[in-house]
Amino acid sequence: MMKEDLLETIELEMAILGRRLTSVTPNKAQTNLDRATYLLLLKLFVQGSIGVKVLANELQLDMSTVSRQAATLEHKGYVNKIPDP
Repeated sequence: MMKEDLLETIELEMAILGRRLTSVTPNKAQTNLDRATYLLLLKLFVQGSIGVKVLANELQLDMSTVSRQAATLEHKGYVNKIPDP
């Protein structure tokens, strides 16, 4: 098997795992968070207060994406944004 085939297999298995995990999540309608936003929330829970730039670097995402996800979390009452001194 070539490396590309292995990568495709891993991607497929990860997608299937993600779908299965999503389907068994209790109270899915209550949380109403997509996977990416949930991962951001988890990172904040583990690390505590952290800036958007650091989050973007650690999650390997664009700052605008992290900022948008953080705004969603704030709107839903999961986090509070505080100015960076």
